[in-house]
Amino acid sequence: ELNRVYRQLVAGLSEKGRTQLKAAQQAWLVFRDKNAAFAAAVTDGTLAPVVETAELTTLTRQRIEQLERYRKEQGH
Repeated sequence: ELNRVYRQLVAGLSEKGRTQLKAAQQAWLVFRDKNAAFAAAVTDGTLAPVVETAELTTLTRQRIEQLERYRKEQGH
């Protein structure tokens, strides 16, 4: 779903916008993964993988919503 919304958004952007979105998305992916790893480390123990997966899911859903808002703002 994230990739689908990302591609839809990219399709309506200028070259400069595509470059900016690509950089932002790459930075966001690093943030998402590091934040999920941190959440798991705080939990520690046997629940750590569950917490990490939950955090990845939550952050990804939030990003999908954010990208969908951007796409709607551009009229697509």
